[in-house]
Amino acid sequence: VTVRTLHGHRSTVNCLQLDDNILVSGCRDHTARIWDIASRDRGRLAFLHARCVKVLRGHQSAVSCLQYDSTCNRLVTGSWDRTARIWNLSEPLTPVVLSGHTDWVLALRVHGNSCITGAADSTARVWDLVSGACVHVLEGHTRHVKAVEWDHETAVAATAGDETIRVWDPVSGQCLKTVFSHTEPVNCLQLEDGARKVASGSRDCTVQLHDLRRPNPCIRTFHGHRGSIGCLVMDGTRLYSGSND
Repeated sequence: VTVRTLHGHRSTVNCLQLDDNILVSGCRDHTARIWDIASRDRGRLAFLHARCVKVLRGHQSAVSCLQYDSTCNRLVTGSWDRTARIWNLSEPLTPVVLSGHTDWVLALRVHGNSCITGAADSTARVWDLVSGACVHVLEGHTRHVKAVEWDHETAVAATAGDETIRVWDPVSGQCLKTVFSHTEPVNCLQLEDGARKVASGSRDCTVQLHDLRRPNPCIRTFHGHRGSIGCLVMDGTRLYSGSND
């Protein structure tokens, strides 16, 4: 049952994040919006009092990805305008622009005061969110980097875009491991178990589970989908996947 429709964006909404009473949305209308979804009744009447409290303008093209950090009230957005932007939501909305990618920014993940972005220029970049400087350019992929992950326990990062998954030390910029297993580009991934395992979904219609400690990391291939895998979530012993089939 639809409880409430939030109006304001003027095109396709590409990404969402929910953090307690804050909903953040990114859209093809070049904006991100901050929604206060606090309700006096957190049961069935949730969202009835939702309202847009901020509209973030500055990107010159679609907002494709984002991550909000409630501990410092900071939002990082990525866009098809080839930039990412840092928004301090406690201050006037003049974002810090992270420039360097030469094609669409497609994915990002924040870890403390660092951020990793993946782009259609076949690279990932590690950024210092305090200075706005690019710390490392992670090269090796041959196609769009569509997925990035950062394990908060070990601070290891992973990227995917071509048929490979690459595991990185974001501090040194060194590639620690390259996983060759899928036969088509990898669209999504998730690190688990202290970055010892990674789940991946691919255009080859399969989901795979990898143990990064093994010489041959792929330990399970899941068949059943008839279309490209676009998203997945791993929760302990369960793995959920979504496809365009």
